[in-house]
Amino acid sequence: MFILADGEAPVVAVERLELALEISSQQRFIDNRSQRTLVLRDCGGVDSEFTGPGEVFLENVDGRMIFHGQRVWARQFSQNTRDGMPRDQWWHLRNEGGPLWVLGESTIGPGTVVTTTRGGRTELLGGLLYSSAAALEQPDSAFVVEEGALSVSINEVSYSYSDSRYPVLVRYPVLVRRVTKNGSIDLLTPAQAQGGVNASLIPLFTTE
Repeated sequence: MFILADGEAPVVAVERLELALEISSQQRFIDNRSQRTLVLRDCGGVDSEFTGPGEVFLENVDGRMIFHGQRVWARQFSQNTRDGMPRDQWWHLRNEGGPLWVLGESTIGPGTVVTTTRGGRTELLGGLLYSSAAALEQPDSAFVVEEGALSVSINEVSYSYSDSRYPVLVRYPVLVRRVTKNGSIDLLTPAQAQGGVNASLIPLFTTE
């Protein structure tokens, strides 16, 4: 893993980088542990976890990421998983305690799209959840909120298959779920958001 430490330049940019990391691994590309702003642009396969206070800007980036309280702005953002990965790796983004803004999100494979916890605030505007790609099932909720807030507008796509490996349509069973100390509440279900391609369409939903 690369580590960005404090230095003279207030902004550090990484551009046009494509990594060939195994999608099933838990390797991380970079961690910004500094107060500097990190910009990732036109990068693929850059799974990362950020632990420092520095802001993060992402443009045309593919990678599963964990944010720990940073201010994050993303445009044309995507993450991929697949059913052959370990079950505990079925996730795309985790926002733990910070403001995350995304314009244009794309996901493939099983697992929750965004988990927002510890007072985090996630705003996701536009994109595509290809829920049946690289997935034999989608057992988890699309969006999970625990002590946080979510605003989302997105389309889900799922396709039927004649292959016996796909006996049912693969789609998210719950779109937005709030987790509390006393259990969980399904805030938005597919029956309340019909209109996607064999799946769901969320024109706009907010938890507040």
